[in-house]
Parts: sequence; C-alpha cells; structure tokens
Amino acid sequence: MKKAELIKQMIQLEMANEELLEEIYETDQIMRRIGFSNGLATVKAVAYEMRNQNNSPNNEGI
Repeated sequence: MKKAELIKQMIQLEMANEELLEEIYETDQIMRRIGFSNGLATVKAVAYEMRNQNNSPNNEGI
C-alpha cells in the first residue's frame, strides 16, 4: 500500500472509532437515565449475573 492509501485508511478508521465511541457514550447515558446507576457497567454486571444464574444446575431448562 502506498503512504497516501494508508493515511486515507487511517483517517477512515479514526472516524469510525469516533462514531463508535459516541454511540457507546450515548448508550451509557440512556442506561443511566432508565435506572442503571453506572450505565453500561451496570448493564454488563446484570448480564453476567443472569448468565451465571441460567448456567447453574438449579436452573435446568431455563
């Protein structure tokens, strides 16, 4: 790849990264507004807890 192509690709990747960061920030803010006290961190913790409960031997068939 030529240097100009690499620079163009780098710029595109940086723009995509910025868009994704903004989406994550907005989603975090929404989660906080609807009651997840620490935003996405709380959503993630709840998801792990639910997964662990569903994988326990006492919850067969769930």
